[in-house]
Amino acid sequence: MIARKTTEVKFVRKIRFISYPAGRYDPNTSYVCTEAAGPFVEQDGQYYAMYKEGTWLGSSIGRTPKEDYAQYGSDATWRLMDKYKALIVEMLFSDYAKLGSAIFLGDYMFSQYGIRNGAQSNAYQYFNPNNLDAFRPNIFIDWLRGHIEALSGYFAGDLSCKSMQLQLSDAKEGDVYNNYLITNSNCYNRIFPKLENGVVRSFEMIIPLMTRSPYPYDFIGEDSTVYFCVKGNRFEKMGRVISLYNIQGTKFTVVGFGESGRTYWNIYPGDSDSEGYLDDAQISN
Repeated sequence: MIARKTTEVKFVRKIRFISYPAGRYDPNTSYVCTEAAGPFVEQDGQYYAMYKEGTWLGSSIGRTPKEDYAQYGSDATWRLMDKYKALIVEMLFSDYAKLGSAIFLGDYMFSQYGIRNGAQSNAYQYFNPNNLDAFRPNIFIDWLRGHIEALSGYFAGDLSCKSMQLQLSDAKEGDVYNNYLITNSNCYNRIFPKLENGVVRSFEMIIPLMTRSPYPYDFIGEDSTVYFCVKGNRFEKMGRVISLYNIQGTKFTVVGFGESGRTYWNIYPGDSDSEGYLDDAQISN
């Protein structure tokens, strides 16, 4: 008779344990450690990681992580992090810690770059949440209040908010900002910039219905190298100044390109009303 024995082999995959930062130690905070993850805290300049599964509430247990480690050593719930790990943590979570172009300071995370004295700067050491004029980061986040300010942004989906405030641009007349031509409220000398050779730009100009003026609506260039054409006619209707009269409630498409040291801005009708305004345009040099 031949004896047989059947055995079962089990492969147990060990879960990688993750320590995550939980700030400065607070005896009134409940810290939870699971098989997969546990917190580490800062106390008196040292970092202690919680490794034993369970919940720790210092005010109820009656000791701190520092005291727990001093009393129980390697069998403690909290263990002192080694010097290498502590150094990395100190670098990442200290004030003015830098990660890429992001700076961390208390409850704030902000860009290394921003505006100081009206110019681009990386003097982020002047950042003051109570005085952003000292250094206004390109983006900053207040994690405590849930507040964000940014130089620009793109939203692919819906934007939901209770209120929205639109402000006038502080760009100068004739500046191109985010592909928009800044014209402010100047109906006398609407300045268009000159373009480098080979550069093409397109704008849509909308004249609201309430915008009425007895004065002509002038299009002029940045300098004498800028010309204007009506409906692309460079032979009959082209000059350095285009004047439109009595326009209201209409829109125009303006396309410019740089060629041989000159800039040509072509004004095209954007609707049926603007067609007639352009037919009556006056051109001068």
